[in-house]
Amino acid sequence: MKVSDYMKDRIGILLVNCAGIYALSLFLLMLGDQRAAVLLIDFAWLLVLACVLVIDYYQKKQYFDNLERILDQLDRPYLFSELAPVGRHVEDQIYHELLRRSNKSVIEVLRDKEQQQEDYRAFVEGWVHEIKTPITSAMLVCENMEQPSVSLKVALKRIENQVDMVLYYARMENANKDYLIHPCDLRKIVSAAIQMNRVYLRQQQAQIVVDMEETVVSTDEKWIEFILTQFMTNAVKYRSEQPLSLRFWCEERKEQVVLFIEDHGIGIAAQELGRVFEKGYTGTNGRTTHQSTGMGLYLCKRLCDKLGIGIRCESEPGQYTRMFLIFPNSSYYEGMEAQSLQK
Repeated sequence: MKVSDYMKDRIGILLVNCAGIYALSLFLLMLGDQRAAVLLIDFAWLLVLACVLVIDYYQKKQYFDNLERILDQLDRPYLFSELAPVGRHVEDQIYHELLRRSNKSVIEVLRDKEQQQEDYRAFVEGWVHEIKTPITSAMLVCENMEQPSVSLKVALKRIENQVDMVLYYARMENANKDYLIHPCDLRKIVSAAIQMNRVYLRQQQAQIVVDMEETVVSTDEKWIEFILTQFMTNAVKYRSEQPLSLRFWCEERKEQVVLFIEDHGIGIAAQELGRVFEKGYTGTNGRTTHQSTGMGLYLCKRLCDKLGIGIRCESEPGQYTRMFLIFPNSSYYEGMEAQSLQK
């Protein structure tokens, strides 16, 4: 609370007291009192008024400073009214009670919304697990056919990928309950992701180069496989007229390991690179091919944020698109895991 704001709020009191002093002075002078005595009375009045205002100002300042400290320390600010101390003045007590009743209503609404979201998430997860069973069965049927339909297998793989996106989107807000950070070999993760998407890649007769040695990072392999799947799916969607080619390699830098994924497709325009991770953004390529939802890279960015992994993209139209996954050192992840366990 600033002194200037406090004085503006007390301008009415000051004007009333000044008018009172002026009226009293005139009255005493008309009664024949000496001017010195009248000035002494005026000074005493002003001194008492100043003391009252100074004391009131510091009491209010301490009270509101304390409220600000309590609010800053809360991780859920809407609980402020439950923890805020009640002021001494009647109007403060009335304001506090009104605020408490209002916040109680807000908390009830938030709890209802949280319960609705939790019910929706549970329903989506259950639906995903149910729908995956017939998809897996259909894939097995295709594998056992004498002349399996490649187009059908690709279509089923696309359905499975979209279902996985729904599942990860539903779990995203509670992601800390779904990942397990531990040492993983990036080369094995890349190989597993390629194997998962072999139907796509075989159909496109993709040329794949994995130029990696054993590289250990602390992460969750399931999530990284999903992210790599999105990268490979995009490479298939936005391929050029030339045969699809993918290259994976790693670089170990100071306190970082960077995984590169590069394709030689149609590329991304320079003015669009800054928006590729935005929710629902499809860009020129998405509008041209009519295959993009704008959710794949958005999910990748959100999941990387949850894992503490950096994600970057660079591209040259008509030449290449290169995605980066930047893994911090293991000590950083150990600290994240410890914080997650404490929560």
